[in-house]
Amino acid sequence: MTKRCRRCKRELSLNHFGLHAGNRDKKQTQCKNCMNEQTRNWWARVGRFKYAGKRRGCNQGLSKNQVNELIVRANGACECCHKQVSKFGIDHNHITGKVRGILCNSCNLGIGYLEKPNFVEIATIYLSKFDSVMLT
Repeated sequence: MTKRCRRCKRELSLNHFGLHAGNRDKKQTQCKNCMNEQTRNWWARVGRFKYAGKRRGCNQGLSKNQVNELIVRANGACECCHKQVSKFGIDHNHITGKVRGILCNSCNLGIGYLEKPNFVEIATIYLSKFDSVMLT
């Protein structure tokens, strides 16, 4: 059996099309070559970096260019642990709203908890119930 690619208009065998459960024939409407080209073009257009704020629609009032400037300034790494990551959270002061930089998800969550009053003491007390060694 064959199928016509919607993009390049070539008639190709079904093994040239990826799976798509929503279509009647369970195949993509574009051949794999066209899908790959489309994906490469998309990545070239949006850049290789993603950030958590974009996904959630919460970018702390920054434009896409400002977020990209933060990523470039940090050389594509978390500004806290310096680990190279492709998804970032925008770190900001929850009281003033001022943006501090970009962080990986782990550091962003950790700093968020550290900003809570007495969190370290409360967490240490909780953990001491289960561990024989106190955290310092």
